[in-house]
Amino acid sequence: MDKPERSAYRWVALFTVLFGLFTYGTITTVISASLKTVADDLDTSTNSLAWVITGPFLALGVGNPIFGKIGDIYGRRKFFLIGMVLFTVASLGCAMAPNAGSLIALRALAGVGASAATPNGIAIVLDAFTLEERPKALGWFNLFGVGAPAIGLAVGGLMVDALGWRAVFWIYGAISVAATLVAVFVVRSTKPGMSEPIDYAGAAALAVATLGVALGLTLGGSRGFGDPLVLGVLACGPLGIWLFVTIERRIEFPLAPLAYFSEPNFAGPLFGYFAGHVTYMGAFVITPILLRDGFGYSEAAVSAVLIMRPLSYSLTSPFAGTFTARVGNRPAAMTGAFPLIAGAVAFVVGAHTTSIAIIVIGLVLSGIGLGVVTPPYMSSLTGAVRTSELGLASGMLQMSASLGTVVGIQLAFMLLGDAKPHESSDFLTPYAVGIGAAVVMLCFSSLVRRSARARRAG
Repeated sequence: MDKPERSAYRWVALFTVLFGLFTYGTITTVISASLKTVADDLDTSTNSLAWVITGPFLALGVGNPIFGKIGDIYGRRKFFLIGMVLFTVASLGCAMAPNAGSLIALRALAGVGASAATPNGIAIVLDAFTLEERPKALGWFNLFGVGAPAIGLAVGGLMVDALGWRAVFWIYGAISVAATLVAVFVVRSTKPGMSEPIDYAGAAALAVATLGVALGLTLGGSRGFGDPLVLGVLACGPLGIWLFVTIERRIEFPLAPLAYFSEPNFAGPLFGYFAGHVTYMGAFVITPILLRDGFGYSEAAVSAVLIMRPLSYSLTSPFAGTFTARVGNRPAAMTGAFPLIAGAVAFVVGAHTTSIAIIVIGLVLSGIGLGVVTPPYMSSLTGAVRTSELGLASGMLQMSASLGTVVGIQLAFMLLGDAKPHESSDFLTPYAVGIGAAVVMLCFSSLVRRSARARRAG
């Protein structure tokens, strides 16, 4: 491929992949914004139907690194398209779901599709750009990737009120069909993958660890953490990690070589992104409750305030990509941590003083923080692995985000307690924990080297 052709294709590939992944991000927040309406229509409780949101997150946490590695070996385009088809079929099936159980199962299946499409889509984009150009591409990726939930949050209730929730699935299913067809004709096959067997044992151990932590925390939020079932599921987390490390040490072709975890440009972003999402999502899920109980805001007013955060994230991302390309991964990653810390502090101050202005500042700062830190994290981590393992690397980073999301949500709800209505003082402890997690992210950001040491061979 000559230079002008490659230059044109890389941007076409970027926006084609974004078109495909846009539907998943949007429909998730459309449904979460109207969960009560869907629950009433299916004659079930909101708590039971919450698995419509949680199920896909669990699928993403488990599937991202595994499907990323499989795509590295058998073809990223193939598994990006398989994921898109699976997501499309499941979304159209949701439109016809007769009951809550089938809707939850189909949404989980859609999450499996997204877990195949997301890491391979990101790897396709990264492979089309040079190492130096990747931060800019990732900035645009985040603009649409996080802009999609913002759109869903803004229009979700209106769409469901005007058309009904089943029509929303029909519409997004049709959009997903179009996106898949465009990808079939536009996205090119990448170079042949690694000729090595899949580490199914390592993949199974990683799935046990991921599912144990994510599912255990989710069940603990509803059943209590003293419940024997919850304790048993949580125990699968450390057990799975032990099995994973044991297997990866002994196997010839590991799923994720353990040497990567001692590489600062791999470990720093991986654990920093986890900590950042604990702060980011923990505050985000309890802030609507503060706005309703502490400030007396209506649902429409709550949505109008909350949209400030994903908008600030997505609008910051393109500039963050350019900033990263200019100053390097480490300065950009550390710069992004400071607004996230400041945003977490603003939430504490805003809750203590019942100041909506300070809460809005917290939302904007936290969006800017994660928006700035994402391009250098992704650029650093993917630059630390072989080109043939870009799918695995992007999948691992997405897994850390999913786990951080689940931990942040459940920890925030647990610390908030069950009082109805909540007092503003109830929010101080969960917000303060967010400050600590953001500081942890800063520490891991400091591990990142200024220039990625890419392993380009392979």
